[in-house]
Amino acid sequence: MNIILAQQRLSGSVIDSISALPVKNVIIRNNTLNVQIYSNDQGRFSMAAQPGHSITFSLLGYHTQTLVLSSLEPLKIFLVPQSNFLKEVEVRHLKTEPSSWQSPTFHGQSMVYQKDYDDPSAGGVVFRVWYWKKDEKRRKKTLRNEYLQKADLRLREIFSPGNMSLYIPLRDSDLENFLWHFTPSPETFTSKNFDLLLYINDSYKKFMQLPEADRKIPDLAGK
Repeated sequence: MNIILAQQRLSGSVIDSISALPVKNVIIRNNTLNVQIYSNDQGRFSMAAQPGHSITFSLLGYHTQTLVLSSLEPLKIFLVPQSNFLKEVEVRHLKTEPSSWQSPTFHGQSMVYQKDYDDPSAGGVVFRVWYWKKDEKRRKKTLRNEYLQKADLRLREIFSPGNMSLYIPLRDSDLENFLWHFTPSPETFTSKNFDLLLYINDSYKKFMQLPEADRKIPDLAGK
């Protein structure tokens, strides 16, 4: 039995659901075999496992995820940070002695470190210049809209047929119907208490409880 298990391996990668960056040192535990490993610097892992085994992914600062393997297809695990709303990092110029360098150009406004969402390796400092306090509301709205747009892109990847088929035993039209009904909005996805794995499990149960006719995507054209 041990020889068979040694030949059956589960591989995959662990990704931050918000930044899309690989997550290293994630504790990946096979609860069935009572063994654990850690993801490497690229977020990748490989461990002995077989269908039916319970696998847990955990790391301080992220919501723990546990799933039961339905196959040994490579996994892409999206770990959700415990604080889902990205915090803006501000760097303000410091008050210095008169002989030191100061920049009056931006009137003490903040600089925001920002990464390109499509290319997480890219980065830089973006000046967000807001001269009047009345612009603060507009500034927050702009940042919120930018964040929701990024969250929407992440949702499209997580709630894609290929990825979601790794979590729930639905295929083809059934899977498409599930995604239409239960793909969350960016607002829901970024809410403080959102738990991705719990949401998927609860949504699957609700979908299976629906009458057959109600599972189908509604004909919006009314035909």
